[in-house]
Amino acid sequence: MPRSPSIASRTDGLPRAPYLFFCSCLAAALLFTFAYIVPKVRGIRGRSSREGTYYGLAWALGMPLGAIILSRVNAFLATVNTAEAKEVASLVSNAVPCLIVGVIFLMSAALWDEMVMGVLGGWILLVTLVVTIAGMPWAWWIMSVAGGVACWCRRRQCRGSNEARCVTCPARRGWGGLEGGGLWDVAARPPE
Repeated sequence: MPRSPSIASRTDGLPRAPYLFFCSCLAAALLFTFAYIVPKVRGIRGRSSREGTYYGLAWALGMPLGAIILSRVNAFLATVNTAEAKEVASLVSNAVPCLIVGVIFLMSAALWDEMVMGVLGGWILLVTLVVTIAGMPWAWWIMSVAGGVACWCRRRQCRGSNEARCVTCPARRGWGGLEGGGLWDVAARPPE
């Protein structure tokens, strides 16, 4: 019985070095995230701890579930092997992660009464809807322009307001994002 080749020795035409580099970058990002977050959350108890745990679980379970669903759908669409199936695979591969991100952002906005997250989650879902309807090749163009417009509008809003009151302005954030007035730094927010 022939043995299936391991990931490191695959001969399906894909170059192995970029794949291994990508996987090592993902592993390094994961280790860095744990090294950064674990000391920050020590001592947090009660409701804040539960909310953070549930929020983290939403990401940690939602994205792998989306990837598993996509792998099953794309495996089926690969057997169809038509131009339409390839377009649907591209659209679904884009729409499912955007759906997960948009819904988690909207849930977070409701949980923490955070308007910026709600607007961003709604914008992500709206753009995903338009992209899914428009189809390929317009999808990438629409997403890049819509993302740029959203960033430009947010920066313009911060510039037009008193930057000391604009919680999400880069001028108020430290390098870590969570310190010095970042989006979730409640202590740094001015009274309403």
